Amino acid sequence: MTTPQRPPNNDTDVLHTDNDPDADLTPSQWRVVHSAFLAENGPPPRQKRIVVTEVLVETVAERHEGERWVTWVANREPSRPIAIGHMLSITKNDGTIGQGKVARYEKFTRHWVTLYLTRGREGLRVRVPLSWTHLSALEGYAYILLYHALSPSPAPYGLQDNLLYLSDQDQIPYELVTTPGGTVRLLIKSLFRQQKPEQSREAVDPNEMMTKEMILPEEAKKERTFS
Repeated sequence: MTTPQRPPNNDTDVLHTDNDPDADLTPSQWRVVHSAFLAENGPPPRQKRIVVTEVLVETVAERHEGERWVTWVANREPSRPIAIGHMLSITKNDGTIGQGKVARYEKFTRHWVTLYLTRGREGLRVRVPLSWTHLSALEGYAYILLYHALSPSPAPYGLQDNLLYLSDQDQIPYELVTTPGGTVRLLIKSLFRQQKPEQSREAVDPNEMMTKEMILPEEAKKERTFS
């Protein structure tokens, strides 16, 4: 059965279906035909809305020896956590670099993950802090298990300007938080503490730092309730 055409304006008008042009239908009869069509074929498919997340990066990309490509480094938290399958728009202050779909996590370090985006033959690579991503449960727990085997460099986001201090490199500074959708967030625990520049060289008591609660963004606070 093919899709019926729109109904006539009133009961004196007639409607012709595609499969039987001689079938004259009143509005009442059209509703019966339309209901039968939906029962047999289901509703027409909806177009899936594609959400593109903007990721602002540093002006200059990283280039590693022996590699033909460059890696862009995120410098501002995006509007939502990044996951495989998301469409990203990589931008910097003077314009857009390109768009692509997150195909895989290409490289992990202790505090960062490099994302591979499908775009042309070479693709597009962007490095973001782990706490700005969504991992699957398996990926999240694998990361926790392998944490000490991962490179501690680059330093955590924000540590470069000496405003944050990591109390103990041997402790994992993230915790897994399961979200309602079944994915996992790696949220920063209270191992980090905000400091003023003039205090950065003072001795810090790790025990004192562990008792201080880190101020998390509103989104993270909501997700903590699902742990």
